[in-house]
Amino acid sequence: MTRFLISLLAVAAMAAGCSKNDGGDPAPEPAGGKPIAVCGKALTVSSKAPFEGTIEGGNTLTALVLGSQTTGDYTTTYCKGTMTFSDESSTVGYDANGFTGSKAYPADGSSLYLTGLYPSDGLFSGQSWTAVGTTAVYTFTGVEDVMTAAQVTTNKTKADAGTYETLTFSHRLTLLEVQVVAESESAANAWGKLQEVKLTGVFNNTATVTLATGAAALSGAADGWPVYDATSNAAITGAEIAIPAAEDNSTTDKIKESATKVGYTMVAPITADGTGDFTASITTLPDGGSATTKAGISIDLKNTSGDKFTGDTQGKKFVVTLIFRAKDIQAVGSVTDWVAGGSADVDVD
Repeated sequence: MTRFLISLLAVAAMAAGCSKNDGGDPAPEPAGGKPIAVCGKALTVSSKAPFEGTIEGGNTLTALVLGSQTTGDYTTTYCKGTMTFSDESSTVGYDANGFTGSKAYPADGSSLYLTGLYPSDGLFSGQSWTAVGTTAVYTFTGVEDVMTAAQVTTNKTKADAGTYETLTFSHRLTLLEVQVVAESESAANAWGKLQEVKLTGVFNNTATVTLATGAAALSGAADGWPVYDATSNAAITGAEIAIPAAEDNSTTDKIKESATKVGYTMVAPITADGTGDFTASITTLPDGGSATTKAGISIDLKNTSGDKFTGDTQGKKFVVTLIFRAKDIQAVGSVTDWVAGGSADVDVD
């Protein structure tokens, strides 16, 4: 995955307005008047993967931006299309492809309300935001980074003065990044290649976003949840992933230093208590042997201090280390926020 998350962002508030002098001018003025433009910000946020880092350079963010003349209600849109943000200070206008409505602010100076949604429609095959009105609905499968930006209010007078609003995008899911390591060469040989890893249980898979605030309510009941390959973004099933052996197995922390990242998944946030927060199933294939599946592996989330993580996991990343031991698998998850957070280590025996 080209832009996999190193730091996990959770942004809750809308940023202050921006000026066209901060880094760029909006698109040339259309015949209909002053062009609609905004700035975009994701305090640390890819395409078909979690969005990594800040918006800058080659790390652009293309989001669906809706405009309405009625606050909080986008049933009838004044403008609708994608905007591609290349930094966090320059103003941008609508992209040409797929745009509908007017690209110019209302000439009478009345208010225009703008809200942002990510992923944009069609970024993932056959998937789009539906039931768009006061809310919008998106069904996700674990590979999509669902982000929303609270509504901002603007008008032609502000734009004429060179002041533009900022859409600040917040992560609405929880990112689990999976890495693997064996405690020794003998343990690595005994377990063989990693074929499959997935979460077990029932998971929410639908986000209903209130467009005025950007808040997301999660619902749905998906049975099981895939973990995706960190390079191909395909679900890890039927794979042949080598499990590296630890160079130093004197302590669990030393073992983890040899771990290799193999996958990720984005899942509906939970209220964690640090005990059995998630459950995993793992299948491996030893050389010359038959596939072995280990189910019911408990993932206990920890904070950055190594203590139990408690509370809402929205917008946080947990690094889950699967440690393959001679007798079992150990899982430990530490969160690093998509701002700052912790981990989870899982022993696989």
